[in-house]
Amino acid sequence: TLVTIGNDDETPLQLQIKLVSWTQAPDGKDIYSDSDELIYYPRSMTLGPKESRVVRLGIKSPAQERERTYRLQIEDVPGDAAPTQGPAVKFRYRFSIPIFLPPQAPKRVAEVEGLTVKGGKVQLQVANREQALRRAQALGYLTRPKNETDFPDFDQRMSVSGSGSDPETP
Repeated sequence: TLVTIGNDDETPLQLQIKLVSWTQAPDGKDIYSDSDELIYYPRSMTLGPKESRVVRLGIKSPAQERERTYRLQIEDVPGDAAPTQGPAVKFRYRFSIPIFLPPQAPKRVAEVEGLTVKGGKVQLQVANREQALRRAQALGYLTRPKNETDFPDFDQRMSVSGSGSDPETP
């Protein structure tokens, strides 16, 4: 994989590049730790005015049973500041690019943990038990047939898309 970094400024830019593994705590806070599980080069660079360069990323070994997640952090390194007229503010920045390495044989497993009706609205809590990140884009449900003998002709399917609007019949 290639990541192109450019300097649109009129002054040189020094960058430090670092790879961290990325997980999330149950409360949603990001957890980062230094990682050498991917190959990346260069680890630092200087970009001249209006110059761009490429950072190369490679896999040492494929993910096995679970998805592996990383962030490639690109941070400017403070250098000698150019002389300015009067007061000036120098901003430092860090870009953090997410990298997802999917499992070799992903398994789709989602479990309904809670279903409630409050004030005429249905609330559904679903847990992702997979080895990879997933995003729900639609919700579907089946209505109950009038009697048990209607199952062979059962085709009363309803779906609800992300906006939470009224169900549509496909």
